[in-house]
Amino acid sequence: MFSWERKNDVKSLTQIESALMSESMLLCRVQEASKCAWSTMDSAIRRLEKDEAKLRLRYNALCHEEIIDEIEIIMLSVGALVSQRAG
Repeated sequence: MFSWERKNDVKSLTQIESALMSESMLLCRVQEASKCAWSTMDSAIRRLEKDEAKLRLRYNALCHEEIIDEIEIIMLSVGALVSQRAG
């Protein structure tokens, strides 16, 4: 009876080792997938940061353009008032 128990123990150990190897391989795959996901997220974040910088520059340029337009309107109004008083 002792040899039968020993055979079952060896069989059980083999099954456990096999299961552990499978879990280990699965863990490696999960870690690789996780690294890929983080890499993709990092790339996406960098792209969003670049897009944000471009949008800020465009926004600032539009603000400057609007300010210049307002200054031109003020100067034209002042010019019209001066010529009106002189005339």
